Amino acid sequence: MKVTKVTREYWVLDGEKVYFNEPLDHDLTVNEMQKLWDDAQAHIAVLINKTEERKAQREKDKKDK
Repeated sequence: MKVTKVTREYWVLDGEKVYFNEPLDHDLTVNEMQKLWDDAQAHIAVLINKTEERKAQREKDKKDK
């Protein structure tokens, strides 16, 4: 997913405006916002992986009972 524009009120991700909950106090560059987005996606991927691992472990524990 690519950030193409950032204002204090919204940012554009793959052609779609995404509004901030509150306007920013300062300007962000497109590169800064892209880095924030990429980092957030990486963290979400880790959380999803942990969730799937826990689910698999719970299912394994149920079978072992």
